[in-house]
Amino acid sequence: MEYSQTRQTVAVETSRDLFTQTQPDAVAKTALGAAERIVETPLVGIYLTDGVDALGPGALSESLVDMGGDEVIRKSTESLPWQAFETGDPQHRERHADATVLLQSELAVPLGDHGVLVAGSTEVDAFDDQTVGLAVFLAGAVESALDLLEEKRQLREQHAQVDAFIENISHDLRSPLAVAKAGVVVTRKTGNIETLERIDRAHDRIQTLLEDLLVVAREGPTLEPADLEVVDLADAVTEAWRVAEATVDIEAVGEFDAKTRIVASPSRLQQLLENLFRNCVEHGSTRNRAQPGEAVEHGSPNTEADAGEVDSDPVPAPPTHTPPVTVRVGELTDGFYIEDDGLGIPTESRQAIFETGYSTRDGGTGLGLQIVRTVADAHDWELSVTDSVDGGARFEITGIKNARAE
Repeated sequence: MEYSQTRQTVAVETSRDLFTQTQPDAVAKTALGAAERIVETPLVGIYLTDGVDALGPGALSESLVDMGGDEVIRKSTESLPWQAFETGDPQHRERHADATVLLQSELAVPLGDHGVLVAGSTEVDAFDDQTVGLAVFLAGAVESALDLLEEKRQLREQHAQVDAFIENISHDLRSPLAVAKAGVVVTRKTGNIETLERIDRAHDRIQTLLEDLLVVAREGPTLEPADLEVVDLADAVTEAWRVAEATVDIEAVGEFDAKTRIVASPSRLQQLLENLFRNCVEHGSTRNRAQPGEAVEHGSPNTEADAGEVDSDPVPAPPTHTPPVTVRVGELTDGFYIEDDGLGIPTESRQAIFETGYSTRDGGTGLGLQIVRTVADAHDWELSVTDSVDGGARFEITGIKNARAE
């Protein structure tokens, strides 16, 4: 009885110690020491998932390492540790004096989504019900401690994102505020009302920043079932295009072929579409391209003879009309895409474009595509960027429920 109480004391005290650890490997090492005392075997290990169908050594006893236990456990239906990890249930196997194998008793206890605790013995019936129960108790404490560390890590990331967001907004607000303030001073001194136009533009900029800020701040990262309803994608696209087109001063043409009905939050879907449309029009504008005949340089100024015969100054060509940006919307098997015929997005920038404050356009808030990402994540949709058929940018939104018309 005293011995049993000692093992229980080890399990209880260790469960408290686990929550004082600050790193996953420290949790694993603390749990390993307790597990060796609880299961009474030197062959004990903690394996943690790497997220790609494998369990790597987190903390192993020396004896287990000597037996080759430091190898990665791969996904396999024959692997007892993997069975425990995949099913979420403890696995206990006895060989009953099978002379063909070294380990006569094996125990594997899952650590939730984090990994598995394993123990082995060369003795038959080494793990009785009480031992298995204490191992399960310890594993539950390990799982909770690792869950807590993961939650803390996510909170740190969220706080860092909020800090970066606030810093970007504060920085972006300084410029238009300074412009507006300077404009007021000039107007008062000179009485020239033309400077009021600069003030008006600065106020428009501030309003845009604040509106984007409110969208990001008000809309939470998740949606409730009550927020979702069946939405006609064609109607949503048409309305979003009308709004987006009215907020940019760039000529654009919309080509829409989306007749499906999807399950979404109507207001959040509208935000996603409007911001993607604005991004396609503003960043896909061919105004940034060198149009044929804009300025042609004749002759070669490299020699004196040429310089005397040919005028080397650039000769402006007759003004040409800048082609409008074409934005297309089409259906995918489980979603839809929005693409343009503009300049496209370099491969190395396709992750960064969704980060807070990222913008390649003068005066851009860097919030538009972050709002798109936030809306997609709230719906559990997948968002990816690739090339359009014309070499422009193509945004694909997939993983949408009821994405095909019935």
